[in-house]
Order: sequence, then structure tokens, then C-alpha cells
Amino acid sequence: GDGFRFIVAEQLDHCGLRPSGILIEPEGRNTAPAAAVAALIVGRDDPDRVILLLPSDQFVGRQSAFLDAIDRARQAAAAGYLSVFGVSPNRPETGFGYIRQGDALPDLDGVYSVTDFAEKPDRRTAARYIADGRYLWNSGMSVFSAFGLIREMELSCPKILAAARMAIDRSVREAEAVHLDREAFEACPSDSLDYAVMERTERAAVVPADFGWNDVGTWSAIWDVSEKDTDGNVVGGDAVLVDTKDSIVLGNGERLVGAVGVRDLVIVGTRDAVLVADRERSDEVKRLVEVLSEQGRREVNDHVSNSTTWGSSTDLLVDQGLEIRLLDLIEGATMTDESAKMPLGRLIVLRGDARVEVDGIEKRLKDGEPLRIPDKARFVVRNAGAGPLRILAVRCNYRSADRETPTTSTGDSI
Repeated sequence: GDGFRFIVAEQLDHCGLRPSGILIEPEGRNTAPAAAVAALIVGRDDPDRVILLLPSDQFVGRQSAFLDAIDRARQAAAAGYLSVFGVSPNRPETGFGYIRQGDALPDLDGVYSVTDFAEKPDRRTAARYIADGRYLWNSGMSVFSAFGLIREMELSCPKILAAARMAIDRSVREAEAVHLDREAFEACPSDSLDYAVMERTERAAVVPADFGWNDVGTWSAIWDVSEKDTDGNVVGGDAVLVDTKDSIVLGNGERLVGAVGVRDLVIVGTRDAVLVADRERSDEVKRLVEVLSEQGRREVNDHVSNSTTWGSSTDLLVDQGLEIRLLDLIEGATMTDESAKMPLGRLIVLRGDARVEVDGIEKRLKDGEPLRIPDKARFVVRNAGAGPLRILAVRCNYRSADRETPTTSTGDSI
């Protein structure tokens, strides 16, 4: 979504990469529509261009081996195959999908046919896959040419391809961001690339590879790939451990997390909640989320800190009519009453240079300067300085005992 746009741009800049565009999905529709959009856009200039599709939660430990696998898959893509990287399993993992490796493909070194895609199994089935010796973990990383994927989608999922094409045709560009049309993209069927294409095509291939891969979608996987202390613990934030082994203990830096005499646990403290789980069952956290959803708990979707198009918002206190928030605007960002999605009350600039427009009247604010924005006012807050802008927003909405109308904090207005 649009809230991740600036995070992606910042990470690309850190890697020294300048994108030709960042595609913004109005909502998630799984991996098949995303792959379709990528192929249609990349293939405009050259249908034979090769696409490397990477999920965001992957870990690669050995770069040279990874590049070698990409090169083998690139050659397979040039021959018309859609490849996925397969990883030799070292345990009966129930949190990954599996691929059954077939025969070697002619004239393609290290590339094999796929005889079966298997979904996440139970532990007994996973153990059987390990004993069989022909099953690999499905990394979810795919390589194909733009033309190759479009051709297969025309056969297996034409509705997804048509909706993706319409979402692109109606898209709007804003700087480096390309906003796909909401109506067209929301009408697109939601499906994974595996279901929609890979399990149906006769051109599926697998590239077995050993590049230190892990899917860091579970806490157990994070423990596997993280640096550990002498007792096998992964520790972060403000945490103190006593007689604790092989655990993950993470705080958010704002409060102490202590652990005494425990083994193989995941203990994670955030502003929203505290998680305690058996490390070997950490892939079952989704069951906890399902229970929270059934109970209607706000923590499922309403977080204390939220990324936005302009930066981030952090709730410091929201209780009984008093709302105190930290607003962090990245360099060059603009926040409006629509993008803020909440009344702000009194603003105090903690760091940076702000230009604030309220109902058409502009004022410049620097460190320590306050300004009150009435609840129904139209406003625009711009980061006018170099570097981030941090603002404290305080809003009072108390109701007195003898009247129904709310009272708001007083303060200077433009």
C-alpha cells in the first residue's frame, strides 16, 4: 500500500538504486496480480526482459551462490520456462510449501522439471517428504520473462491479466510512484502465483540452490538466521536475561523485558502487546491473531505506531478524551487533513521546520512553537526543512457533566 512507498524508496536509496517507478497497490490481491502488473509494465519495451520476483520476507546468506542460481534461472527463462528456487530441506518444516523435483531439463545446467507442488504439510507428511529425497522447500522466489508469464496467464488466469492491464491503463503517476487504479485492481481476483500459474503450466521449472535461504515469516526462522549470544539467545532492545537459553527476547527500547530460567521461548514486547510463545510453535501465532479477530480486538489492525505516506504516527496516550501523538514527517513530505485521517488539536514542533496552512492561511513553525488547529479546519503541514520533522499533537476532547458539547484545548491559531 501507499504507506510503504517511502520506506521502499528509502531502502532503495540506501542500496544505491534509483527506480524507474514504485508501483502502489490500492490493496493486497496476493502475488499473481502483482506479478501480472510487473510483467505487463516490464514487457512494454522488451517482452524478453527477465523478471526476478522476490517476496519481502526472505533471507539470503550466501550472495555468490544466490547470483549463480539467478543466472541458471535466467537461462531457463530465455528458453521459455518459469523457474522457482528450491531449497534442500534440513528438517520436516510445516511452515513452508514443497516442490517435487523431476528430471533435468535438456541444455539447461542445474534446472529441472517440476512434478508436483505441495502445500504446507502436517509434520508427518513433512517427514515423509524428507525421507523421499526428491522434495525441496518452495522459496517463493521466481524468475521468468515478461512474455513467458503473460503467455501462461492468458491460458490459466485471463481475468487476473485483464484486470491488471486495466489497472495499469488507468493508473496515475506521482513522482516515482505509480498508483494503480483502485476500481480495476479491487475487481482483480486474488490468487497466488503458485495457484494461478505455476501449478497449471507445463513450463514450470525448479532450480535447486543452497544459498543460505530462510523464510523469515516465523520467529523460529528469525532465530535461525540471527546472531546469538553464548547461550543461544537472540536479544534486542532493553532486555535482561538470567539462566535463559535458545530464546528470542526483544523489547522495543521503551521498557525492560526480563526473562529468568526459560528455554526455547519467543518473548516480544511492543507498544501494542506482549507475545510469549514456544519457539518451535511460533508458526502458530496466526492462530492467536484469528482468536483476537474473533474477539474484535483493536490490536489486530489498530497499532500504536503506523506508517503513512508522509511518515509515521505514534500514539503516546489516547484515553478518556485526551489524545497525544508524535507525528514524524520525512524530508519533503506533506500531510493534509485527509492523509492525517484525524483531528490534531494543538501542534508543537519538537524538531525541524514546518509550514502549516489552516483554512488557506499559512504560518511557519520552528522548534518549540505551538499552533492550534480547530477540529473541522482544512489543514496542510509541510516539512520545509532538511531532514525529518517531528511534531507533538495534543488534543483534548473532554465532556463536562452539565453540557453535551465537547471542549477542546485552547491555544494560538492562525
